[in-house]
Amino acid sequence: MKTAPSILFTVAALCFGNSAYAQKGIPVPVDGFNQDLVADGEGDVNSSVTSGFDHEKNSAIAMVFYQKGYKNGKYGLPADGKIKSKMTPNVEYQLADYSKKNATLITENGANSTLRLKSAGSFDKITLLAASAGNPDRDASFRAELNFSDGSKASAEFTVPDWFSKNDAIAIQGVDRVRISDGNFENTSVNPKLFDCAIDLQPTDELKVLNSVTITKTGGTNRVSIFALCGVTAEGTPEAVSVKKPEEVSEGSAKLSWSPSKGATSYKLDLSKSADFEKMHGDYNNRDVRNRTELKIEGLRKATNYHYRVRPANKKGSGANSDVVSFKTGGNAETKPPLITYKVAAGKDTEGKDIKIYESKYVEFEISKGKRVSEGAAMFSDEEMKNYTQMFEVNDFKTLKDEYLEGDDGPIFEVSFRGKKVTFRENAAPDELLDISDAMDGLVFD
Repeated sequence: MKTAPSILFTVAALCFGNSAYAQKGIPVPVDGFNQDLVADGEGDVNSSVTSGFDHEKNSAIAMVFYQKGYKNGKYGLPADGKIKSKMTPNVEYQLADYSKKNATLITENGANSTLRLKSAGSFDKITLLAASAGNPDRDASFRAELNFSDGSKASAEFTVPDWFSKNDAIAIQGVDRVRISDGNFENTSVNPKLFDCAIDLQPTDELKVLNSVTITKTGGTNRVSIFALCGVTAEGTPEAVSVKKPEEVSEGSAKLSWSPSKGATSYKLDLSKSADFEKMHGDYNNRDVRNRTELKIEGLRKATNYHYRVRPANKKGSGANSDVVSFKTGGNAETKPPLITYKVAAGKDTEGKDIKIYESKYVEFEISKGKRVSEGAAMFSDEEMKNYTQMFEVNDFKTLKDEYLEGDDGPIFEVSFRGKKVTFRENAAPDELLDISDAMDGLVFD
């Protein structure tokens, strides 16, 4: 990551003023906003927002933004939430729903918040729409950490001015503000302001998939807030592809395909069992499939939902994500045995030594009716910390209905523990774990 100057407008000017080729900005919707800082609707300001921007909500002087058309305000943020940066060409933002949480507000130094991209993507640059508030003569510093799908990170430091500062490096200005306590508008066409905070990615990061951005307040007395993100790509990157419904879907495989994109020299494939792509399947995480437009995926789990998307790429960077297509593999779903948690509170081995839980940790193992669990599922130790492995077998997999009512933590099972009956509660909380001391007495360790 290039070193970012501390003055926000200098960062943006350096990032975009010297570009070798034109760029295009894509508004990037995110999840993770923690406050509603924009008054809207028919109600009063206090009921419309969750916090003041410059001060706590219960302060008599706390102020917030408002939507254009709100009550008798003269100005306001755009009704459609769309903002084209006045300072940075081709940078566009889409503000979140004004009736919901629409900003990340951080008030304490050292505190942080993570914004997760609703549709992860690859970019040359990321711009954050930000401001600080509290005192026009002060500011706030923050660190933006980019979290990529391969686990790597990159970061940049910023100092962002107050929303009423005299700084001219602005994305938007003159949207006015309203006081929470009495609903009075300031009626100014000059302030407040929101600013571009631009992060110029290193070439090695430009083809990576950005999943989220973590914002940490690092200094200053002002409160800092992030309102939107924009992803910037180079002009000349390929247009998005159209992904197709998978063919030849079986219990363990599927053939994926997509339309070619003019100018693309390779394609990047993501495959996941979660629709938000929070965790990728195997190595299908921004996987380079070269110039192929179809690929057969093997080793899938039967009766499982999968989701995939594709990005075209060339020497100038990656294009936008395709739409996401979902499919389900064939076969019947495998039933996973219940997870049983237990601990050994006391007991003696054959030499009369006390038995205690290994490293004082609770042990988890899985049981199946009539089957033994896999070796190494349960581990104990004696006073000399010699490790022992034990095997368990289910004796009676029935629920003891007289001891189980709906709403409890789980059913109780009877288990044969080397010929001794022991009862376990499925997924028991630590303070409800059953003492199996008696079953441990006289055990012969293999």
